[in-house]
Amino acid sequence: MEVRVLIPFFILTVPWFLCFELEHGQDALLGAVEAWLTLFLDHGF
Repeated sequence: MEVRVLIPFFILTVPWFLCFELEHGQDALLGAVEAWLTLFLDHGF
């Protein structure tokens, strides 16, 4: 998977993550960041 493919997906998910963070607190945001880091590391970025 190329980075160019992930960029639109990332742009679409960022507002959702921010709304989710407001509802569920900082732990949810940290979980989302950890999920993204895991995704990028798994794909060799």
